[in-house]
Amino acid sequence: MLRFLRAARDAVRTLLALTVVVVLTIILGTFVIVVATFSPNSRIFRPTMRLWGVVFMKVCGVGWEVEGLEHLDKGKSYVLVGNHQSNLDPPFHIAVFCEKVSVRFLAKAELFKIPLFAQAMRRIGIVETDRAAHTGAHRKINQQVAVVVERGLSLVIYPEGTRSRDGLVRPLKKGAFRIAIDNGMPVVPITTVGLHEAWAPGKMLIRGGQARMMIHEPIPTASMTSADIDGLRHRVGAVIADAHARLTP
Repeated sequence: MLRFLRAARDAVRTLLALTVVVVLTIILGTFVIVVATFSPNSRIFRPTMRLWGVVFMKVCGVGWEVEGLEHLDKGKSYVLVGNHQSNLDPPFHIAVFCEKVSVRFLAKAELFKIPLFAQAMRRIGIVETDRAAHTGAHRKINQQVAVVVERGLSLVIYPEGTRSRDGLVRPLKKGAFRIAIDNGMPVVPITTVGLHEAWAPGKMLIRGGQARMMIHEPIPTASMTSADIDGLRHRVGAVIADAHARLTP
């Protein structure tokens, strides 16, 4: 009986959360498109994005604790690199980071096929990636990243490539670190726990719960070259995995 009641609670939460998020995305997405038409660099985007992220997390029944936000300086551009646990990662990171800095994401090309959502993402500078594209793909990404840096924004990237099915930290791919070094952006390792349990990959129901995030100290890349990519990748991976082991109950 208890299991049935929990499942019923989670079903109601999921239906309510997705309904609220869809409506909120339509309203705020339309607002962003209109504002961006006249003012592409408007300061209103950061609080608007944070509102979206905070409401998303609240209606999903997720609370959170954050450590290390003081490591981020307002107006500075970072590559924020974290483990990927759930579909809740982006709204959670938006809710947290947009309290201090404006962030954008590396998003797969498929997301840019969603009406309204795609237009809003393009207007505010979300970086589009296409895994099927090879020749010139890296150059195209760097062109978009250059605009991110020019606007004083930061970039959130999940270098595991996909959500972890068991919640553990997987080996990190090189792309995020190549972007950071090519553009001279400090890398900030980020460790998140709790979101895998709140909404596990492949599961329909949102269970809610408590999330924790540790924002580690930035690692400068200004003096690094492509020869340093692997060393940086392993260093960041070790920081994230070690903190994940300590934070996981």
